[in-house]
Amino acid sequence: MNRKAGVVDEFVRLVGGVAAIVVTLTPLSTFAAEDESTEGIWRPLGKNAQGYEECLWLRDSSVMVKVPAGVFTMGSDGDQPCEKPAHEVYLDEFWIDKCEVTNRQYKRFCDATERKYPRDPDDFDVPDYFKSRPDYPVVNVSWEDADAYCSWAGKRLPTEAEWEKAARGTDARKYPWGSRRPGSSRHGNFADDALGRWHPGWPRINGYDDGYSNTAPVGSFALGASPYGCMDMAGNVYEWCSDYYSDDYFGGSTKNPTGPRSGSSRVIRSSSWSRAGDVLCVRRSSNQASCRTEGLGFRCCGPAIPNSQRAVVEPEPPRRGSPDATHPTQEGNDTMPPMDLSPPDAGAGALPASNEQKWQRDGSVMVRVLGGNFTMGSDRGESDEKPTREVNIAEFWIDRCEVTNRQYKHFCDATNRVYPSDPGFPGMSSYFRNRPDYPVVNVSFDDAQAYCEWAGKRLPTEAEWEKAARGIDQRTYPWGEWDPNNARCNSSSKADGYAYTAPVGSFPAGASPCGALDMAGNVREWCKVVHDYTINREMIVQARSVQRGGSADLPDAALRCSSRSWRPARGDYIGFRCCR
Repeated sequence: MNRKAGVVDEFVRLVGGVAAIVVTLTPLSTFAAEDESTEGIWRPLGKNAQGYEECLWLRDSSVMVKVPAGVFTMGSDGDQPCEKPAHEVYLDEFWIDKCEVTNRQYKRFCDATERKYPRDPDDFDVPDYFKSRPDYPVVNVSWEDADAYCSWAGKRLPTEAEWEKAARGTDARKYPWGSRRPGSSRHGNFADDALGRWHPGWPRINGYDDGYSNTAPVGSFALGASPYGCMDMAGNVYEWCSDYYSDDYFGGSTKNPTGPRSGSSRVIRSSSWSRAGDVLCVRRSSNQASCRTEGLGFRCCGPAIPNSQRAVVEPEPPRRGSPDATHPTQEGNDTMPPMDLSPPDAGAGALPASNEQKWQRDGSVMVRVLGGNFTMGSDRGESDEKPTREVNIAEFWIDRCEVTNRQYKHFCDATNRVYPSDPGFPGMSSYFRNRPDYPVVNVSFDDAQAYCEWAGKRLPTEAEWEKAARGIDQRTYPWGEWDPNNARCNSSSKADGYAYTAPVGSFPAGASPCGALDMAGNVREWCKVVHDYTINREMIVQARSVQRGGSADLPDAALRCSSRSWRPARGDYIGFRCCR
């Protein structure tokens, strides 16, 4: 999109204050090429399952997706006059939030700016929705509220054209996922049978049940992703756009259109949890800028990131005796690689300091697990999980996601190690090379240990892994209890949308209490055996490793936080994550 002076100036002004905090960090890319003081406001995350680049926007901890420049078909020749005619529009490259803004993110904004919290929905029957549902979309926000949040975050609301391209891509599809109307598959949160049970007689999609009678956690419907990987572009909540509304929306420029110069209302796109008939990508509506409703939220947008500033330079870890070393040296060895000590929200006041940190050596994000006691094991599980016991664990850090093919390839190339063999997944040839964001598999315990040592980390113990997965409240699964209607992990269930493994971090609704992802399902993970159990003690003593977390080929019972397994030295569903 055109980088208009007003937008860029405001953008630079808002993020410039971060520089004093992050000036000592490893140089990172920035949106504003003209102002080096904005250094360190985003971090690249690689390509998503759809093949498009993603980044972590540090100010509000949102994941953003790149939408390339080019032409797409906007509008429709269907039965709605305000959507006609279908016409070609050119847009410059831009970035857009992968998910809708959540209660958690909006609360950070309110706390930082002393803004009043939005009113809780009256019809949800959810006491304290705003504070008790942090990963659900914020609602009851006006256009002015949304615009103020975007300004605080150093972003802006998307134009109507940007929103539609992010939702439908370049093939003029009807829905973000394709051209088939929602049926038995769970593509999004719409007016369904669950809502019908709550409000008999409410217009709904008969035979469709997404499991939610009102809003759902953002990103809960992997099958509904847009061509670029954006989530919830149909359903959950309507979304504000920057444009003034006009029935004649095709009458303006066909290059980077921004809508009418004035008007009495603002554009709203998408649909909501209470609607069944307006889930098309082209569907348009509007409301007064001051309006607040229980089905209306928003997501943010940003301009192109200059190619010249996108590369992240990974410094060599300091050698023994180097004046730049940041850790104590050890005789005869390199020091551990330095950790970027800036949390993702540096300078934004959005998270307590150091809840997440970027590990420079392998590009992973690590999350902190506080020290203290927790209950390990289960008295209701398999014999090797018994008995429950109190275990005290010192504070540690663990990778937020499983190690990917991309990361493991970097390790192999750096150490001349043989690549792991590809799994026997039909239709997924050259898995290791062609699926960079999927978890590495067919790695042995020794392979995993070698990677961890190269990265300056280690494998987690069983106790550390279990605490990171379940926290201190003895929950059964990382997110709480099993919900067959909500895909929170990649298991043998067809509801998750994946026949085999999935890109790491694909299920944000399944996050553990510390924020770790994929602690249930996807791949089983190597751990060190340190804490013994009374039952099957001989087996445990003889082993030095165990696998935790279950995998994509296993049912829900095998994905419990306390479940344990011993499998072959290598396997199609065996991977790992690191600890520190």
